Order: sequence, then C-alpha cells, then structure tokens
Amino acid sequence: MGGHLEQAAAALSAAADQVPIETALQATQQLDTVVQYLQEVGGPLGGRLTLETQGVQTQIQQIMGALSNLRQSIQDGAQQVLSAGA
Repeated sequence: MGGHLEQAAAALSAAADQVPIETALQATQQLDTVVQYLQEVGGPLGGRLTLETQGVQTQIQQIMGALSNLRQSIQDGAQQVLSAGA
C-alpha cells in the first residue's frame, strides 16, 4: 500500500506543477506592454482600450490567485497522502 500512496503523492505533485500560473503571469506582462502602446495612442480610443486592457489584467490576476490556491491545495493533498502512508 505504501508504494501506491507514494505514487499517488507523486501524481498529485506532478498535477500541481501543471497548474499554469506562469502562463497567466506572462499574459499580464504582455498586457503591460499593450497598455503602454495604447497610452501612447492617447485620445478617447486609447483611453478606452487602456481601461479595457486593464480590466482584462485584473481578471487574469484574479485567475492567478485562484490557480495559486489550486496549486497549493493539490500540494497539500500530496502531503496528506504521504502523511497517511507514514
């Protein structure tokens, strides 16, 4: 049974590593660049598009928080599985 629990914990750890927090972070960094360009455009259009882009950034940051919580929950689950086998 111990070997199965270790395998389960390893699978959970692998799953935690697959949670795409870094991808979301890269997206927000790219949107920072978009905001800079839109601010240079200026005017009503640049202002409106800047606000919309910043809104998307806010949504991505919220998603990143949820993904971070998910990753932590999965890692905690892996630790619990290992503890159960000890």
